[in-house]
Amino acid sequence: MKSSQFHVHVDAHLLDPEVEETLLRKHGFAQTNFCGHPVGVQDFGPRRHLTVKCQNGPEFRRRFDAVVDYLRCTRTHGYLEGEYVASDTDILPKLFDPSVRLPLHLKLNRLPAGEFRQTELHVTLSRDQSDPRLIEALCAAGFFAAYLPKTNGTAVVFTAQGYRPTIAKLLPLLTGYLAEAGGSAACSIKEERIIRWWVTDEGIELPPVVTNFDW
Repeated sequence: MKSSQFHVHVDAHLLDPEVEETLLRKHGFAQTNFCGHPVGVQDFGPRRHLTVKCQNGPEFRRRFDAVVDYLRCTRTHGYLEGEYVASDTDILPKLFDPSVRLPLHLKLNRLPAGEFRQTELHVTLSRDQSDPRLIEALCAAGFFAAYLPKTNGTAVVFTAQGYRPTIAKLLPLLTGYLAEAGGSAACSIKEERIIRWWVTDEGIELPPVVTNFDW
């Protein structure tokens, strides 16, 4: 298990270049933009995705509030999410075992107006060094998927988000599958719980959440 952190993400469909530059230079954000997704898979990634990591609660609250105050005065169209990394577990690499099936189908629905997801689960692995059959299995299960550039190559990030009780049931099942099936490289599974959130306006369309799943 890795050490816990607090994250603040700017997820924007519209972000003026000068606003982004201020977020990078003054507020300490880094660009963590996605770069496409597997063919045929749902992608709800924002056009611009910025991240700042905080080591403790007071720093997190200070940065989050400062960004909200700044973005209120801009033309930004999107949302801000503040997360606590509740768990972050590496999956040890081993050869893929095709006899181990992933008996999972996620059921997705839109959030009611005025609500925000409570938590999310991310499986991150190397796109080019992992077994394609593992990636295909995760795609078929109904996860969102997006490519993310990293210093050691391109990762593919699989995401399921929703209410805490649902994700709490899914997390150990998926962790067990990844460990048993193998086939991954540079793989981790992480839960990030939402502790603060803010949307720029009521018209923002948020990604659907997992309301149930078949296993």
